[in-house]
Amino acid sequence: MWTVGVAEKEPYAVFHAMKRALGEDGQYELTCMGEPFGPPLKADVLLVAGETPPETHCRVAVVPGESAPLPIRAAEGVVTYGLSQKDTLTISSTVDKDMALALQREILDVNGGRTDRQEILLRRPPHLGLEQTLACVGGLLALGVEAEKIPSLLL
Repeated sequence: MWTVGVAEKEPYAVFHAMKRALGEDGQYELTCMGEPFGPPLKADVLLVAGETPPETHCRVAVVPGESAPLPIRAAEGVVTYGLSQKDTLTISSTVDKDMALALQREILDVNGGRTDRQEILLRRPPHLGLEQTLACVGGLLALGVEAEKIPSLLL
């Protein structure tokens, strides 16, 4: 079982989108770390979509690219997302409700697999903003979900 910590403020849109995407098969344990934060979080994947809890330990961190230095200790990697060309995952184009996301560097996931650079085409989820969509896609890739499956998981 993989543990996933989602750090965000209300209304917890990213947490709920990840919960829907990952389903109820018992393979993932999702924890929402909204404010106020409790004890230090330990997770396989930490998905930061708002405030960062202090003293966070994880295997892979998925964080906004424009955030200040974060108190996160990621043993295997950090995936940044945002609207900058420096981010690991960014938006390459949007047309109406369709989006093309650019994975600009390979990602090492918690299973030890790698996802190569590529574009991911998807319909913009109606319940998520642009950066929230990037956060979810980054989290799913960090968990080893195949890029081809992501568009159907976020509908």
